Amino acid sequence: MEQNKLGTKLSIISIILSLILMLGTVWLWRANINLKSELEAAKTSKSQIETSNTQLEKDIATLSDKVNKIDESSTQTKSLQDKTLYYLSKLGDKNYTSIYNNEYTWYIAAEELGKVGKDAIPLLIENLKTKDVYEKSLTFYALQLASQNANVKIFTNGEYINVKSALSFDEKDFNGMDKIVNDWWEKYKGNW
Repeated sequence: MEQNKLGTKLSIISIILSLILMLGTVWLWRANINLKSELEAAKTSKSQIETSNTQLEKDIATLSDKVNKIDESSTQTKSLQDKTLYYLSKLGDKNYTSIYNNEYTWYIAAEELGKVGKDAIPLLIENLKTKDVYEKSLTFYALQLASQNANVKIFTNGEYINVKSALSFDEKDFNGMDKIVNDWWEKYKGNW
């Protein structure tokens, strides 16, 4: 009987060990499935991250190009402003001229401000307040040239400041020229 009891105990132990082994196998199988799912999710995440990184790199390159263009534009604008202010400061300088064809005077500052066009006009209008006759005459001349620039003619339909006696250097002519300039400015100043 003792042997029978021992056999029964061994059977029970065997069954318990089998159950433990089965539970361990099921647990390992489930853990394996979970690990495979996590691995697939990690691969998907990695792929998504790589795609995002590629897109971010493209976005960064695009933004970098835009910043460079803004910097270039800003530099050009600053350069144009500096140029305009420089030539404006030279309008009263009687030595800031050159001679061409052995007889004609080239008023460098006025000619350069004429090339600037639109951006120079508000500053030239303000500069008409000068008391210096030479500078005021060249300001009228620069306004006449600047108002004929293509960047002004697009909104004036070709109408420009036509002050025929701009280079007369005679104060008596200023009132008539002031009126011509003021009439033109009142008509088009909304474009600035």
